[in-house]
Amino acid sequence: MRSEFLEPTNGCATYFSKVDDDCLVPYSWARLLREAHEENPEFGVVACWHFLEEDFVPKLASKKIQEFAGAHKLMRNCWVGGSGYLMKRKCIQHGGRLQTSDGFTSCCIRLARLGWVNGWYYPFLYQEHLDDPRSSYSLLKSDDDMRRYAPLSAVNNGVTTIVEWQAQLTRSAHLIQRAPYDPRYYSGWRHMLTRLYGRVKRSIGSKRQW
Repeated sequence: MRSEFLEPTNGCATYFSKVDDDCLVPYSWARLLREAHEENPEFGVVACWHFLEEDFVPKLASKKIQEFAGAHKLMRNCWVGGSGYLMKRKCIQHGGRLQTSDGFTSCCIRLARLGWVNGWYYPFLYQEHLDDPRSSYSLLKSDDDMRRYAPLSAVNNGVTTIVEWQAQLTRSAHLIQRAPYDPRYYSGWRHMLTRLYGRVKRSIGSKRQW
C-alpha cells in the first residue's frame, strides 16, 4: 500500500481499495461502498468495520452516525482502518498520497482537513479480523499463540497475553466511537490539548493502580 500511495498512479480506475491478508470482507461489500461513493461525491474513504458487534456502543457512536444522499449512512470519523476500505482516486490526487513518514491515519486526517468525508459504512459491514482472538478464524487462542503469532501492533504495545490483546482491541473500538469527527481537533491548539488530556488521564490511571 505504501508504495502505491507514494508513487504516481498511472491507472485510470475511479477508486482505490485495499484488503489486508488477515481480514475477510463481507460479500458484496465493494458494490455497496461504490454505490455510496457514487451518490455522495464528498465521500473520501469509506470502510468496513473491523471490530466485533460487542464492541459497538450506541451511546458513544450515535452522535457520529449521519445519513447522506441515497439513504447511505456513515459513522463519521477523520480516519478509518487500513483494510477493507474504498477510496476515491480523486482523494489521492487531492493530497492523499502517503508521505515518507506518514501512516494511513495521518493520510485520512489530511483528507478530512481538505473537506472529504470519511467513516465506516452503517449499519456496519463487519469484516473478520484474523488478528482478533474472538474471531473463529483466528490462530490466537492462547498466550502461547500470542508469543508465536503476535500481530505487529500487539508487539509494538508490549502486549503478551490474550486478555491484554482483547482489552486493547475493545479500547481501540471505543476510542474511535468517542473521537470527534471534526478535523480541527487534530491540528493546532485543539490537538495539543487532546494530547495533554490523554497524558494526564494515563498518569492518573497509573497512580490509581498503586
